[in-house]
Amino acid sequence: MRSTGQPFRNSLVALEYELRRDRIGVFALVLASVLIGAAAWLFLAKINLYAISNAARIERKEIQPVVAPAAGVLAFSKLELGRQVTSGELIAELEHAVETRQLEEEELRLAALGSRLVAVRAELANEMLLLERETNVAKSQVEAVHSRVAQTKSAVGLAEAELAQSNRLGEMVAEMDRVRRRSLAEQQKALLAVAEAEARRATDEVVVRQNTVRVRIDRIKQTLVELEGAQSTAGAAVEVARRRVELRKIYASRAGKIIGIGANQVGSAVAEGERLATILPNGTLTIVADYAPQEAVGRVSEGQLGTMRVGGFPWAEFGMLEGRVTRAAAEPHNGLIRVELALDDQKASRIPLQHGLSGSVEIVVAQMTPISLFRAMLGDLVRPNEKPTR
Repeated sequence: MRSTGQPFRNSLVALEYELRRDRIGVFALVLASVLIGAAAWLFLAKINLYAISNAARIERKEIQPVVAPAAGVLAFSKLELGRQVTSGELIAELEHAVETRQLEEEELRLAALGSRLVAVRAELANEMLLLERETNVAKSQVEAVHSRVAQTKSAVGLAEAELAQSNRLGEMVAEMDRVRRRSLAEQQKALLAVAEAEARRATDEVVVRQNTVRVRIDRIKQTLVELEGAQSTAGAAVEVARRRVELRKIYASRAGKIIGIGANQVGSAVAEGERLATILPNGTLTIVADYAPQEAVGRVSEGQLGTMRVGGFPWAEFGMLEGRVTRAAAEPHNGLIRVELALDDQKASRIPLQHGLSGSVEIVVAQMTPISLFRAMLGDLVRPNEKPTR
């Protein structure tokens, strides 16, 4: 009788071999998948490199300090912490009684000069009218005198003609008639001399009167020029006095909220340039981060993405603020590089945005594959003292 134990053992060995072979195949497949995945991660994955700043804050640009424009005593103040102000609103005022009195005096002086100028211009207009009238009257008088001269010359000519005719007739004309005609001719000549002298005198009188009026006109014009110059000077003095008064008044240059005030109260003395308050203008908030030059120069540039973790607001609960670089300073100030980021839509963040929040900022400055990062790290370890070349 043949035994059945041997074939059964052979079947178990074969089964065990197949199971071992399957396990090896599965292990090899898993190992190959892991190796392929690792290789793909090493050569294809992207790792973000960050520039990190722990000195970041939320700011609103162009915070407006309210300073005293001059030394004086605070006479009026609307500077209250948290108060909203409008652009151009009068928020404080220094005493200006002396300056106001000076302004009033200069304005009175300017008004008096204006009245005097009106009177002088009216006088000038009257003198110009008088000169025109004198010219017309003189012209008529001279024409009348010259007309009499012409008539007298005509009469002289007639008398001389009659005397010549009488002389030609000789004894036919009585001696008395010749004497009468000679006397008449002499009288006409004398009248002509008088008429010509009167014409010269009338012309001279006209010239004298016109010159007298012209002298008065020139004197008035000179006075007018002097008054106009004085008016310009007085106008400038009024503007200076008005600026001195306005210099004692303090206006809000921007609409916003007062976030800080000094210790000065109404009636207290202030020095020129002393800060009285700080106005936070209405506008867009900005993330501002300070970096060491070696962290930012050549790495941080416009358009890069960044995130901010706000102190006092755990990011796991409140989220983070996101922004994009809008400006990176080219030179350090006080040893630090200023970087500004514009805030993106913060719907995913529960952080109440306001000026003055602080925290840390991470800006994505580059992306590298893991293998490239390992190579860079290995290169730094192998050549720690070697300077980078460009």
